[in-house]
Amino acid sequence: MGTFLLHATFTPFSFVSIEGDFLVSFDDGLAPRYYQRAELKFREQFYERSLLAELSARFEQQNESNFSIKESIVDSGLSLWYRGHNENSIKVNSRISYQLGSSFTRHFLNSAVAIQTRIANDFLFSFSYHGRYALDANGDVPFYTSDEYYTTSSVINTQGRGGTPNNANHLVTTGLGFSFSPKDFVPSFSETLLLKNSSVGVFGQAIWFEEDIYIPHVLFGVKMGTTFSLLGLKELSSSLFVAYDTYVDGITFGINLGVTAWN
Repeated sequence: MGTFLLHATFTPFSFVSIEGDFLVSFDDGLAPRYYQRAELKFREQFYERSLLAELSARFEQQNESNFSIKESIVDSGLSLWYRGHNENSIKVNSRISYQLGSSFTRHFLNSAVAIQTRIANDFLFSFSYHGRYALDANGDVPFYTSDEYYTTSSVINTQGRGGTPNNANHLVTTGLGFSFSPKDFVPSFSETLLLKNSSVGVFGQAIWFEEDIYIPHVLFGVKMGTTFSLLGLKELSSSLFVAYDTYVDGITFGINLGVTAWN
């Protein structure tokens, strides 16, 4: 089926950011699944704002259709972002963190790297990696929406939460994207509403979460997005994707509002 994700950010000070996500996913017929995330970030910029270091703590929770708690996790770690000195520079996001999951009874090492670069001015190429590893070697590593694999499979979404037992001590996702994003395309409506950072392209994602299975499950599709800017002051990023998920042998789609990865 599909997903709907809403993201919000509040920045009371230049070095403090508070973020939140709310997601509704229909991965089991018409019965929705809910996901929430709250995160507190402290950041500092270096080298003329080309390098950013960030300490953060976040809480994530999965809920069933009746809002009963299915899973909770606490994450605390360090992120490093590189932005270069101009908009054509390569951009890098990286993170290493400790996670207390499975309703605060299990311990995980979490890591992530994402890279984006412009090709020939109007094209973007991106690569991402995310890995969660069980420090207690008990397998059943849980899957979370923030792992960036757009599946609606109930098997994957219940991974590590009472679903099919799995002895693998890892859950790894990767992603590739290629999109057309003309820098000079900034249409306006009555000079009040601007459309910025518009793009359309293709993407693919892969996931490894099973023991002794080295060929990943994959998902691929098309994605388009833009940022609505009101009077150049208030901005809302949005994106829409449609993809084919090989694990469920079906089409999945989603709408994301307010989600930005490359600011």
